[in-house]
Amino acid sequence: MQKNTTRTSLIRIPWENETSEGSLWCKKASSQTKLHHWCQLGIQSKVEEMAHYRGMRIRKINPKNTSALAFDGSDEGKRNNSRDLATFQSGKIYHADLNASYNIGARYFIREILKSFSEKKRLAVQAKVPELLARTQQTLASLINLHQALSINDTKIA
Repeated sequence: MQKNTTRTSLIRIPWENETSEGSLWCKKASSQTKLHHWCQLGIQSKVEEMAHYRGMRIRKINPKNTSALAFDGSDEGKRNNSRDLATFQSGKIYHADLNASYNIGARYFIREILKSFSEKKRLAVQAKVPELLARTQQTLASLINLHQALSINDTKIA
């Protein structure tokens, strides 16, 4: 007799949390903006439905400053007129949406890593990497700094 073994893989999808239904913004927004937001929520709900069907988990991430902060942690920037590129004060130019996706992914991993720590260890790590204190200021560079702080901490223990 053969056992039927099924392997389930756990995949998590970091997703921008931009729900503002019923807020003052929705009441004062133009119809084009409302339509865009409605379509975005429709896509989001369909992706969540399919992920749930396939056994995946969804994690909502705060999108504030994800495209405004450079993923390398250098500084803040502004989008150009066509809204596809972000120019930073240091003169660097990054694709705004790619930059935002790096930062959203980093925020997801930072949250998952810190969630597994005790409060004492989390506070000790946040003392070493102060940019972890404000979630809206976390970038890919913050994740790299967190990884380095944990690597240094692990070598001291061993």
